[in-house]
Amino acid sequence: PLSGTGVGAIIVVDPDTVQFGEVGLNRAAEAAITIRNIGQLDLNVSDIVVEGGGFLNDFDEEFSIEPDHSRDISVTFAPERSGLCSGIMIIASDDRRNDELVVPLFGTGVGPRIAVDQDSLEFGLLSVGRSEIFLVTISAIGLTDLTITDISIEGDNFHTNFDGEEIFIQLNHRYQIVVTFEPEDDGLFDGVLTITSDDEDHPQVTVHLSGSAFKGVLNDTPGLARGVFVDGSYAYIADDEAGLRIIGIFDPEAPNDVGGFDTPGNALSVTSAENNVFIADGVGGLRIIDVSSPQEPEELVAIETPGEAWDVAIVEDYAYIADGDSGLRVIDIYDLERPVEVGSFDTPGFARAVTIVGNFAYIADDNRGLQILDISEPEHISETGSYDTRGWTWDVAVSGEYAYLADERYGLRIIDISDPENPEEVSNLDTDADAYSVTVDGDYVYVADGEGGVCVIHVGDPENPRLVDTFYTPSCAWDVCISGNYAFVADGGHGLLILDAEDFVDVELEQNNQLPSEFILYEVYPNPFNATTTITYGLPSAGVVSLGVYDLSGRKIATLMNGKMNSGIHKLDWKAVGQTSGVYIVRLETYDVIKTQKVILLR
Repeated sequence: PLSGTGVGAIIVVDPDTVQFGEVGLNRAAEAAITIRNIGQLDLNVSDIVVEGGGFLNDFDEEFSIEPDHSRDISVTFAPERSGLCSGIMIIASDDRRNDELVVPLFGTGVGPRIAVDQDSLEFGLLSVGRSEIFLVTISAIGLTDLTITDISIEGDNFHTNFDGEEIFIQLNHRYQIVVTFEPEDDGLFDGVLTITSDDEDHPQVTVHLSGSAFKGVLNDTPGLARGVFVDGSYAYIADDEAGLRIIGIFDPEAPNDVGGFDTPGNALSVTSAENNVFIADGVGGLRIIDVSSPQEPEELVAIETPGEAWDVAIVEDYAYIADGDSGLRVIDIYDLERPVEVGSFDTPGFARAVTIVGNFAYIADDNRGLQILDISEPEHISETGSYDTRGWTWDVAVSGEYAYLADERYGLRIIDISDPENPEEVSNLDTDADAYSVTVDGDYVYVADGEGGVCVIHVGDPENPRLVDTFYTPSCAWDVCISGNYAFVADGGHGLLILDAEDFVDVELEQNNQLPSEFILYEVYPNPFNATTTITYGLPSAGVVSLGVYDLSGRKIATLMNGKMNSGIHKLDWKAVGQTSGVYIVRLETYDVIKTQKVILLR
């Protein structure tokens, strides 16, 4: 018997499966495949075909491989889409056992990938009219180039330098765009920057934008500014960590630190009279500081109080202290070197603020609302009336026949006090945040509304108050004082904020926006009148003012104002309720200056 095996050409490939891995779109990767002939005759390769999207080969004509020899061929993966791709390469030869050898092909197409260096931009605090920029870096981090097709911003006051043309970023390169915050008004602002690209997995990337802006001028104080009072060319700040701070406001657009005095307590409010500053210093009681030399203030005397001194009002020779849970304390300061407590009244709540008008003390008594006390005899103070508000009363201001209350979370409350024994609420206006302080100037009320800023409310008709504007403050508005055309705000951690309030004062009476050069009583208008007339007066500096109406016999028939007033122009209405037709005398007095004017009531 005879036997044998005929051996022709035998084809083998290495590798028998090709894995390309990840390849970027619009890019290509090559892999080498070795074809070997392990037979005993020449191997003739007649064709090489590649099937599958994105796979290519370089076969162009037949070739032969001798026994025990090999030849390399290449296959290319150039993905046309993202994701997993598969294909096959078919090698046709004269190997009779495997005339069409199949090699599986695999690869993953990877599209452009975008990376943005920040997911949020915080521009911080700016004054209106200024601008701040940030650079946002966009990177192409995938396996191919990146195209930015659009960049847009939602939100007022934010802008970019994108001009609408597509941006091409090569692989592993970066591009920076400019984002600008340029506030045109005050407030808190938010926006969204949206970047659109050809990244299929993340076609849009967003960056949150935020910033805040304020009107006016800031002057920082060391601690927390809690109270403010303006007298002439100086603003006095009660700073609960640094005591008294004195800021020169000769030019309100460029305030400057002049001096200060560190009190032992936590200064909560401040007022001044005749070159002396009075600080309600919390647990430190009442501090009286001589500021005749503002650069070198000196403490004259310290008066301990049983509670916490929250507020102080100075009228003639008396200091009236809102002393927290000890109510009202009355100190005779005729002799500043020997102050003496002459009277007190324990209010039912927590006395936070006090205003004196005529023979009455009006107490902001926290959770017990408004307390009205008769102080005609400081040694024998008695309760006249009260009004329990809905919230927690922090401050009280009195103008004419109305008391204006800062009632914390319940905003402004307006109380008719024409009958002090029976005060009645006539209207209210809920502010956005927490009303801590209130100041009346003519037909406008200014409410320091905590994180809600300063609210300007028109009260020409007290029964229908109307919010006309809100000034954003960067910290927490604790107190507000009006002088001339400016509102001075004790703004917590940001110190003193000076706002232009020209839109809410009588510009014509301000005489080209300047403070009156002298104590003046303007012409009463209308005169004659038949029900109500307006009395307008001007103060060149802060002082104690008494405004009353008398008949021709010299009998006082109305007290319109008796207390400390800021410098500037002030208005009060006299409603001649219950009076008969005739001639009356309006009498305005401050320190040693008296102004009078006749008015005629016609029924």
